[in-house]
Amino acid sequence: MTDEPTGELLVPILAKDTGPAREWAAAARVDQVAAPPDLSQGESHLNVTRTFCFVDLSGFTAYTRTKGPHAAVLLLGEFRRITRNIA
Repeated sequence: MTDEPTGELLVPILAKDTGPAREWAAAARVDQVAAPPDLSQGESHLNVTRTFCFVDLSGFTAYTRTKGPHAAVLLLGEFRRITRNIA
């Protein structure tokens, strides 16, 4: 086994009854690569320090069911923008 990147695109696997998650996944425009802005395209192979945050968004399922998957995706985009500015 190697630590080298495989270049595979990870796709969420969703069970049949996932509530709004399936609709959210279909509505989301997922970044395939989120490279640090200070690296040029030719340096994407370099090791960089990453920060990860696992967050439980209280009430998100209810919000998605009420407002719909597209509104939820917009809200997640705003959440991502804010958290990336902090990190």
